[in-house]
Amino acid sequence: MDAIEVTPKEGQTWNEMYSVVRAAGELSDLESVLGVGRRTSRNRLVMTIAEDADSLAVHRRVNEDVAEALSQLLQEQVPEEDIIMREAWNGTQTAWVRVMERVAELAAGNKIRIKYTFCLVTQVQPFTTGRQRCFRCLQFGHIQTKCRNETDRSTACIRCGEPGHLARTCTAPVSCAACKGPHRVGSLDCKA
Repeated sequence: MDAIEVTPKEGQTWNEMYSVVRAAGELSDLESVLGVGRRTSRNRLVMTIAEDADSLAVHRRVNEDVAEALSQLLQEQVPEEDIIMREAWNGTQTAWVRVMERVAELAAGNKIRIKYTFCLVTQVQPFTTGRQRCFRCLQFGHIQTKCRNETDRSTACIRCGEPGHLARTCTAPVSCAACKGPHRVGSLDCKA
């Protein structure tokens, strides 16, 4: 089930918020696909998108609004195709946009208005693979799904390097499975 959730702004009653949403000219072209709406236990308005509606069209509309709001904030055109919508843990949508680092730093901490909602812009640090460990070969710098190493150490104990048991039950002397040095796999001393 796809739905849109609306939260009243501070000091606004649920009824006032509902009246504003229902009278919104910007949503008039979506009236046929949005349900009447219901009040949740957290005092929010949830409007379900009709099952026979084109939910992709509604999502495209949201992408357009996000692109427009970000373009205004950044004073630089943000193409809609650069916006990735991801579902958050609570069922809401989070927009991700890749921009230049200096632009991200300028935007971070600001709020943008998307229809009736103010959203906080945050900067996410770039993803690095520097000290990631592969659980297949136990080497650093890549992950198991990208492993090209022919050695499979996935059954080896991280503490002693021997297969067949877990580190928490290991009583053998510490030995690296990758370089056979006197340290655990993953130690900064490892030369592998």
